[in-house]
Amino acid sequence: MESQYAHGAPAAADAYNQDMGVTSPLFPNESSAGQTQSDGLSDDPEISAGTLDDTVFYIQTIAVPARREFDEESRRGQKLFEQAGCSSCHIPVLTTEVHPTRNESSLNNQVIFPNTDLLLHDMGDGLADRRPDFLANGREWRTSPLWGVGLTQTTNGHTNFLHDGRARTLEEAILWHSGEAENAKEFFRTLPAEDRNALIKFYVICNRTASERGITPPGDHLIRERQGRVFPAEENRICKKYSSRVYR
Repeated sequence: MESQYAHGAPAAADAYNQDMGVTSPLFPNESSAGQTQSDGLSDDPEISAGTLDDTVFYIQTIAVPARREFDEESRRGQKLFEQAGCSSCHIPVLTTEVHPTRNESSLNNQVIFPNTDLLLHDMGDGLADRRPDFLANGREWRTSPLWGVGLTQTTNGHTNFLHDGRARTLEEAILWHSGEAENAKEFFRTLPAEDRNALIKFYVICNRTASERGITPPGDHLIRERQGRVFPAEENRICKKYSSRVYR
């Protein structure tokens, strides 16, 4: 949330270590090392560099859901989204760079629609956690991508938003914005109810895949190709489950 990692490998390795207690070549020490709950075993790292690489590859190539029900109300909401200044940080279109380790045309120079600039912004005192993280202070947060946000209930079983889940709806999430987003928040707050609803509806269907623009989407065929020859059985099962899921 505060962009402490610029690349997928250390982010995945940190999640393995801190969230699951699994060590890797990047984080070879147990998160509980030196504490009473440490297992005391000499089996670290518990996953290989290859397994970590497979995990990062899977994360990088998960397809996003297609945009749904883009009707006149949604189009009006998109215009309001732009008028409010939301799109200055939630940038609609980005182009991927050349992948540093994989010479795959379906990963390199792809046009994507995540609605984020992937940068840190001062979001004001209300969202501050008073926890500096490397060069980010406690008021700074990375712009969260919006693609797929309307499927949060479907995929996660809840509609809690922001870094600590305090916002129960997208409207609450917007109203917690401050700092650099104060003007955009006030624009939204003072809109008539029907315009606020239109803007929220645009958020909910804020997904557009590369295939909708006639561009080869990254990922799925690479996942299928790799499943049979690299992934261990358990990871292969998980990969199949999620790469084949279709959200509507």
